[in-house]
Amino acid sequence: MAFPVVESITEYSRAVNDATHDIIMPATVNSGDLLIIIFGHDEAVALTSGPTGFTQLGGDSNLGAGGTGGMYVHAKVADGTEDSGTFTYTLASVSEGGAAQTYRITAWEGTLAGVEISAITEGGASASVTFGSGLTPSWGADDTLWLAVCSSNDDDAAVSVYPTNYTNGLSTQSGSGTNDSPAVHSARRELNGTSDTPGTLTLDQSEYWGSFTIGIQPASAASGRIMSSLANRGGLAGTGGIAGSGGGLAG
Repeated sequence: MAFPVVESITEYSRAVNDATHDIIMPATVNSGDLLIIIFGHDEAVALTSGPTGFTQLGGDSNLGAGGTGGMYVHAKVADGTEDSGTFTYTLASVSEGGAAQTYRITAWEGTLAGVEISAITEGGASASVTFGSGLTPSWGADDTLWLAVCSSNDDDAAVSVYPTNYTNGLSTQSGSGTNDSPAVHSARRELNGTSDTPGTLTLDQSEYWGSFTIGIQPASAASGRIMSSLANRGGLAGTGGIAGSGGGLAG
């Protein structure tokens, strides 16, 4: 067994207010890859539609007590045609700035049943982002990849401290640098455990925010056992293996 692998994170930022946000996909996307979009926008405005072909895992259009922004998480099993493509978020009635991060992940379970997300935790007028009770995935102890993700709204906040044991922190600002400017933040951890609750993420200023913990299950051990069994019976390309002449899958 091995942990899922983050192959890339593609950032999106739009400082100019707009009702539509075209999120750009990674330059390379292969069939079976996991794509996760974390999208944040300013102001409490409803989402009319999310990216076509993606499944919404969680979200709220009214973050924190101030109701100054929204956050959504969508996921998709790639079909291999997404390379450098765009997928659109459409907001209702009001044009707003936006920011997003798109994760491309491999070596994972392969269906969206292998991706679970916590309930959203929200706060306002605070630089300390917490993650509630975290997440306890249904698959139990495994080589799970954990993502601590959040969106903050107001003044393009950055992160001064990421959660303990979480690495590769990334903060993506909309770019306007004024009031009600959204930003998206994330970091990750490899941990074989039944649950995890990320520690506090500290912003460089007080903001309204929302946060999620995401768990991604590794590729099934069954596939590894099958390959190991085939190799033990004669090698994948030997006389008794997949390409062999006797006893193999192609024998």
